[in-house]
Amino acid sequence: MRPKLLFPLALICFVSCKKNNDVKKQDPIPNNKALSWVKSFGGTDYDFANSVIQLQSGDYLFAGNTRSTNGDVAGTRWGYDAWLTKVDNSGNKVWSQTYGDQDDDYATSAAATPDGGFLLVGYTFVNNLNRAWAIKTDAYGAKSWQKDLVTSTDAKALSMIPNGDGTYLIAGYTSTSGNRDGWVKKIDAAGNQLWNKTFGGSSEDWFTSIVKNSDGSYTLAGYTNSRDGDIASTKGSFDGWIVRIDASGNKLWSKFWWKRR
Repeated sequence: MRPKLLFPLALICFVSCKKNNDVKKQDPIPNNKALSWVKSFGGTDYDFANSVIQLQSGDYLFAGNTRSTNGDVAGTRWGYDAWLTKVDNSGNKVWSQTYGDQDDDYATSAAATPDGGFLLVGYTFVNNLNRAWAIKTDAYGAKSWQKDLVTSTDAKALSMIPNGDGTYLIAGYTSTSGNRDGWVKKIDAAGNQLWNKTFGGSSEDWFTSIVKNSDGSYTLAGYTNSRDGDIASTKGSFDGWIVRIDASGNKLWSKFWWKRR
């Protein structure tokens, strides 16, 4: 009976080996299989991308600052210039624009506008002072207008979100009576102020990020070194800070997180 088993066993081995070989043809899984593409942009000097958004077309827009005068940011400049670049959904550069004067200029956040253009916020460093500003561009990044966002000569716009109705919320910090306070401002499509609020205590307070909640309120995150005012508690050094405000900018609550040192 043993010789009669040789053919079935050989057939099973053939089928099994064939299946194994078929599996092996698909292995190994290519490295970085989930990676679609990797691109770099800039020139031979310092180049920073600080914020990126995806447009309805599938393209991307990133904002930052650059000192380069060649490559993707050719031109002449003094110090850092704010930098805005559009790339397609394959990572190919569509256009690149810079903005600035005889000082250091930084872009921290960008948003698409209903007219097909873009709104850019950040700050400029001139005469050893920071000034928060906004720049409106057309669809190709050409500047339409530029506005200061606050009268303070020590302020930075660090985050921005569109509300979907042509208005925008901008967050950062501004100096009030010599102290830096968390700052949030709502503007219309022309850059006009709708409301302006500050939060914090008698020490250093910054907002670095903002989100809109489903009920129309907003949550701001940042850090604080105060222990009075909107952060009425005793703690040490800088701590994480989060504030929730209503649609008109009124404080709903303020929380902080800290670790005893």
